[in-house]
Amino acid sequence: MAESKESSRKREKTMLDQEPSCSNLISQFDDFFIDDSKKVGEKRGRVKADANVDKLPKEIRPPSQWFSVYNARKPMKQRYHYNLNDEILLQHFEKGISDKLRISCVSCCSNLWAIIMDAETDYTDQICKLSPLFLPKKWILEQWNKNFFITSFAGSETRNSLLVMSKGVMYTQQSYKVSRSFPYIWINKKWKEDFHVTSMGTAGNRWCIVMSRNAGFSDQVVELDFLYPSEVIQRRLDEGYMITATAASLAQSAVILSIPSNKPGDENETQETLVTPKFPSAHVKEKWPKNLYLSHLCNGPTVC
Repeated sequence: MAESKESSRKREKTMLDQEPSCSNLISQFDDFFIDDSKKVGEKRGRVKADANVDKLPKEIRPPSQWFSVYNARKPMKQRYHYNLNDEILLQHFEKGISDKLRISCVSCCSNLWAIIMDAETDYTDQICKLSPLFLPKKWILEQWNKNFFITSFAGSETRNSLLVMSKGVMYTQQSYKVSRSFPYIWINKKWKEDFHVTSMGTAGNRWCIVMSRNAGFSDQVVELDFLYPSEVIQRRLDEGYMITATAASLAQSAVILSIPSNKPGDENETQETLVTPKFPSAHVKEKWPKNLYLSHLCNGPTVC
C-alpha cells in the first residue's frame, strides 16, 4: 500500500527528533579508543593522557664527545671559550677583535657555543652572525657581495647557527649546500669544478657543506662514518693528507682530509688528534708549549 506524503513527513520528523544511539556505534570501535569514556562529545583519552604528561621520560641527548685537531704553528696567541650562550659569545667576539684576534674555528654542544680565536691569521676583517636559520642565505649573499667569505660556522640542535665570514682569504668563489644527509654526490660534482670543502657544520641531523675555489688544495677526500674513524684517519695522514675540516651530527661524523698545493716544511706538517668526553681545555694548554694549536673542533657521537 502506498504511504501518504503527510504520514511520510511525520515519520521523517520523528526519526530526526530522536537522539542518535551513539553509544551503540562507539561500542563497535572500543579497540580504537584509549580510555573508557562513551559519552558523546568528550575528548577521548584527553584526561588520561594529560594525567601522565609529567611521567613521560624527557628527551635524552645521546652521549657525545669532542674531537679536536692540533696543527704545528709558529708561536702565537690563541684564545678559546666554550659553553657560551648567544649574549656572552658576542661579548667574547668583540673583545677578541679589539685584541687583534680572529675566529679560526667554532663548534656547538647542547646548544652552547665554543669559539677558537687566533692572533696569526690572514684575515683582514671579520664579521659574526647568530641566526635562527641554518644558514641565513640572504645575509650570506650580501656579505659575498662585500668580498667576505665563509670561514667557519656551526649549528645547534635547535637549528640556530653561528656564522663567521672573513676578508683576506684566497678564495675566489664559494658555494654551499644544506642537506638532510651528507651530500657526497654534490661534493663529488663540485670537486670536478675545482671546488674544495673548506667548512662543514651540522644542526641536529642536517648537514651544511661549504666549498670554495682556489682553496689551496691539490687533492681531497672525505671520511664518513657513524663513529670517529681514527684508523682510517691515521692511514690518510701517513699518505700525506692533513685534516682540514671536521663536523658531526647526532649520528654521524665526517672528516675532510686534503693535500696542500704548496706542501709546507717538515716543521709545520705535524698534526695530532684527540677525543675527549669534555671540552679539551686542559689539553689545549698542554700543547701550546709544543707549538701545537687547536685548529679544528667538533662534538659528535660517542664511540661505543
